[in-house]
Amino acid sequence: MKSITTLRALVGAAILTASCVTCAAAHAATVNSVTGKLLFTTANFGRGSTSITVPEWTVTEGAYNALAFCIEPVTPMTNREGLTGSAFAGFADNKSVQRLFSVYYPTLSTASPAATALGFQLALWELYKDNGSLTSGSLAFGTAGNGSELSKAVLNTAAGMLATAQDSAIAIDNHFSFTRYTATGAQPVVTAMAISPVPEPATYAMFGAGLALVGWAARRRNAR
Repeated sequence: MKSITTLRALVGAAILTASCVTCAAAHAATVNSVTGKLLFTTANFGRGSTSITVPEWTVTEGAYNALAFCIEPVTPMTNREGLTGSAFAGFADNKSVQRLFSVYYPTLSTASPAATALGFQLALWELYKDNGSLTSGSLAFGTAGNGSELSKAVLNTAAGMLATAQDSAIAIDNHFSFTRYTATGAQPVVTAMAISPVPEPATYAMFGAGLALVGWAARRRNAR
């Protein structure tokens, strides 16, 4: 199983590297804000601020356009041009983040309801930069100030996604390669690209057995 996971990673990295090289030769990436929601916090990475804005971003690189996710919540970000992309392996050992993408990312898009996209972003922060809980750790939230319908929807969506992402009984069926886009002084953002599944060893064995059977049948016909 470890070798299959490694093969998936290598295939994804090769595809990603090739696509990034092709795009980079022709285009610089642009990051644009779609929407955002200010939420009030009870803990905010040790800062004096009692609120944080959960953002939704897109990356455009030539004809490529995709949702982009902030991975450094305390770094400011504005619409930017001239970002460059490179392969990102920061989620490689984080099964909860992988499960979050596996379950929710395939149906996520810029057309998704704001609460869904923002809830995903908040869940990603918690899994990647904190302890996976909305009520404790370096980034935590209470009810004070978060009474609007959208605030409650974002927090409730993130809570549901966190519960699913941290449930080890749920299989990680969808796999992704990731690109990090950066520019001097800018918040790095990450995009995801689906990786085609690598056949299991049993599939190869069945394929080989099928070829052997076809060869045997052909030899038998020739012998007649």
